[in-house]
Amino acid sequence: MKDLIYSFHAGFRFIYQISLKIGEVYIKKHWNGNPQLLSKLIYFICYQLVFRPILSKIGFDKLKIIISTGLPIPPGIFKLWQIYGLNLVEIYTISEAGIVAGQKSGFPKQGDVGRPSSYLEVKISPDKEILIRNNSLFEYYWDNYELTKRVFDSDGWFHTGDLGEWTSSGNLRILGHSQDSIKNPNGEVIYLSYIENLLKSSLYINEAIILRDKKNDLFALIEINFETVSDWARKKGVQFTNYTNLTQNPEIIKFIASEIENANKNLPVNNKIKNFRILSKELIPGEEGPITYSRKINRFLAFEKYKELIEKIY
Repeated sequence: MKDLIYSFHAGFRFIYQISLKIGEVYIKKHWNGNPQLLSKLIYFICYQLVFRPILSKIGFDKLKIIISTGLPIPPGIFKLWQIYGLNLVEIYTISEAGIVAGQKSGFPKQGDVGRPSSYLEVKISPDKEILIRNNSLFEYYWDNYELTKRVFDSDGWFHTGDLGEWTSSGNLRILGHSQDSIKNPNGEVIYLSYIENLLKSSLYINEAIILRDKKNDLFALIEINFETVSDWARKKGVQFTNYTNLTQNPEIIKFIASEIENANKNLPVNNKIKNFRILSKELIPGEEGPITYSRKINRFLAFEKYKELIEKIY
């Protein structure tokens, strides 16, 4: 997307930066249900002059709605697409039950996946797992009776393996997968994928892997976004020759530390990231781990591969 913006002339890029700020104000007002007529008019002008030409370049200008069904979209990305004028909607689906919950169309507020489907019973267990019950659920896993028996309890509730919570408005918020959660020394559950998504909402962080070090503190392995970080470096006069050289520059390390601190401001005390390291090479999905082709994290492989890097902190 950065390359696309730079393909426009300098005057357009200047107006783009102003339009982004106007769009952010408008979208936040829209989420709260109170955009004024003047605010709508100014945003409409920004959309026609700036955002629509951008969307047209990538063939998105005719889209009426975009539906995301995976893990929660990082907040910054969710907001950016809506600023561009794309009606981005998140729904929660699983193969065993179909659509479990979904946001209503109309540029919904980020942070949850809406209310559960009316034909399903949905509840949250004491350990935050999402449970579902209904006669329309799948009957069994093919040729795997033991797994089928394990995921259904005696009351007929299907254990999804996904973690969630209810918002104050009664909507379902997805926290991640149960295998992506750990307990801190105080017994509190930490949702690692939630923290990773929070970090990846930064335009300068491409991938984040949260692990625990030998002090039981949260530790982040960071893959920077070479495009945006190198652009920041040039503007600040930071010299570099390649990706590895850039990741080792003290100014870049300090800058990424500030991005992590921004994420920490939105986390409870016991969930804050205490240390981090920037990876000197870009992660290639499926190649010796720890990121799969579907961008899932193998934490065991990540710890084994970067064990020395983590231990060097102490």
